Amino acid sequence: MGIENREYMTEGPHYRAGGWSYWSAVKLLIVINVVVFLLQTIFPLTLEIWFALIPDAVLHGQIWRLTTYDFLHQTSDNLPLHLLFNMWLLWLAGGRVESVLGKNEFLAFYLLAGILSGITFMLWGMVTKTSGIAIGASGAAVAVMIVYALNWPQERWYIWGILPIPVIVLAALSALFDIMPMLQELRGPGQGDRIAHSAHVGGMLFGFLYARYRWRILDWLPSSTGRKMQNPFRRRPNLRVHVPEQEQPVVQQERIPATVEARLDELLEKISQHGEASLTDQERRFLTDTSRRYRNRK
Repeated sequence: MGIENREYMTEGPHYRAGGWSYWSAVKLLIVINVVVFLLQTIFPLTLEIWFALIPDAVLHGQIWRLTTYDFLHQTSDNLPLHLLFNMWLLWLAGGRVESVLGKNEFLAFYLLAGILSGITFMLWGMVTKTSGIAIGASGAAVAVMIVYALNWPQERWYIWGILPIPVIVLAALSALFDIMPMLQELRGPGQGDRIAHSAHVGGMLFGFLYARYRWRILDWLPSSTGRKMQNPFRRRPNLRVHVPEQEQPVVQQERIPATVEARLDELLEKISQHGEASLTDQERRFLTDTSRRYRNRK
C-alpha cells in the first residue's frame, strides 16, 4: 500500500477508535495475564502442568513452555501478589517504553525477553545442578524496567507513594538483590530461595543490551514478515482510481523502505490510542517529512 493511501495522508477525520486491535500492547498483556490467572484459579495445576517452564520437558521438545510460563503466576497465596507486582511494574514502565518502540516492537521485545529469561533459568540450573519449575512474567517485566531506566535514568518512582528514588537506582538495586542470591546458590543445593533470580537477571541483561545497542527486533525478521506484523487488521481501501494506460507515468517511483513503513504504522497506532497530542516533536517532524517526500512523488 502506498503512503498516499494511508489514513494519516488523507483529509478529514480518519483515526478510528475501538476494538481490541487498537489496545496498547501493555493493556493487552495485562488483560491476558489476568485472564490466565483466573483460569488458573478455576483449573488448579492443570495449566501449570502443560505450560509452566519445566526444563526437562523443554529439552524433550515442549519448547512452547519457554513463552507460556511467562503468563502464569502463583495462585496459592491469599493475595495475588506475584501477579500484582509484575503487572504493576509492566504498567509503570511499559507505557512510556511502548510509546517510543511502537506496539509491535514492544510486543516482540517483551516476548523475546521472556524466552531469553527462561533460557537463562535453564542454563543456570545446569550450572548449579539444580532442578526447578518457573512461572511468572518477572523476567520480561524487569527487562522493560531496564530499558526504561536506561532511557530516563533520573525519572523518580515513588516507593510506598512517598519516597522518590531515581529509576536507575531502583534498577541497580533490583539487579543486586537478584545477583546476591545467585552467588549463594553456587555454594550448593539448598542455599537459594524459591525465586527464579536467574530468570530476572536474564531479562535484565537482555534489556540492557537491547537499550545499549539500540536493537530493533522487527528489523531482524524478513521484510515481508515484518510488514505483515505491523497491523493485520488494517482495512484496505475499497475504491481504486483508474488511470488510462496512456496517461500513466513512465518514470520509476521511489520505493518506501520497510523500516519507514513500520515506523509510520507504529505512529498511527500511537495516534489512534493516545491522540495526536501524544506525539513528540521528533515524531511530528518524521511524519511531516515523510509525507512531503512520498505523497508528491511522480
